[in-house]
Amino acid sequence: MTATMQAALTHRERPAPPGPLSASLTFGWRALLKIKHVPQQLFDVTMFPIMFTLLFTFLFGNALEGSTSAYAEFAIPGILVQTVAFITMYTGVALNTDISKGIFDRFRSLPIWRQSVLTGGLIADLARYGFAAMVVFVLGVALGFRPDNVVGVLVAFALMLLFALSLTTIWIIFGMILRTPEAVMQASISILFPLVFLTNIWVSETTMPGWLQAVVKVNPVTRVVIAVRELMAGTASATNIGWALLSCAALIVVFTPITLHLYNKKLRTSCRRPDRSKGLLREDAGARTDGRGARLGPVPERYQRPDRLRVGERRLQPGHYRGVDGRERRRDGARVESQWRRHVPAVRQPVRRDPPR
Repeated sequence: MTATMQAALTHRERPAPPGPLSASLTFGWRALLKIKHVPQQLFDVTMFPIMFTLLFTFLFGNALEGSTSAYAEFAIPGILVQTVAFITMYTGVALNTDISKGIFDRFRSLPIWRQSVLTGGLIADLARYGFAAMVVFVLGVALGFRPDNVVGVLVAFALMLLFALSLTTIWIIFGMILRTPEAVMQASISILFPLVFLTNIWVSETTMPGWLQAVVKVNPVTRVVIAVRELMAGTASATNIGWALLSCAALIVVFTPITLHLYNKKLRTSCRRPDRSKGLLREDAGARTDGRGARLGPVPERYQRPDRLRVGERRLQPGHYRGVDGRERRRDGARVESQWRRHVPAVRQPVRRDPPR
């Protein structure tokens, strides 16, 4: 017997179940490993930010500010917020993918903290948001963007990550109520596009019509862009930072309870276990239960009869059910004895014929 086998067979104490932090970090590492095995997932955090930055900076720079570097001073903080906001929708897409593939049911059965799947995904998303923002920031510096305050840049990055987390709660709701990942992405884009482009990211709101200025000023993305722009320029005011924090807090207060309610409901209803006491299924016995075991009422007779019968089976009599052993039983559990033989049709053998001469 080798040392490895001896160590495996030696009696040891059972390890303690993972805590909330350990489980969350494990799920966060799982989300990051997806990028290792599917490098195409880095496309949305590298190529899209680079294309947006180069396209809009060179497209609007000379027309609005006279030079690319002067326009970069105005647009790069807004592009940072836009990049992080667009990436947030992939959190709901990833959650919906796990649910549609059945992996979520496997996580639900593990002895772990119930919310660790969500928190682990958010931890991995924070790393993705930070990486995408750093790509845009470095590119902006190369184009002529020069922040005046290092501390302000760090605070601006923290504010963007907080806003991204508050925005993610909306897409998690979509990930749990919609059927496919494609539907989650389409619904997210239909909301993100007007939310991001009806802002002061590309041009100042003072150049817009009066009714459009009113819409832009109440947009939470606009409040975050103003705060990030002032923090990086070294002219931050407590009022604008307070409005940005208030926008993040409003999103968290409104959508986080809905997210947790739908998540806990998904945990209760995603995998139902039938009651096999006394050799019968609770659903077959005519009693339905929810995830907590509460009785919902009898199952209609038309749903108790199987749509397809196996060879030799006959349809159940009204009021009867089929136990786990496959035999017909009455409501009291007594087995119903057949009064006739179960007819099994004979298999017709093909007639062997000689080939024509």
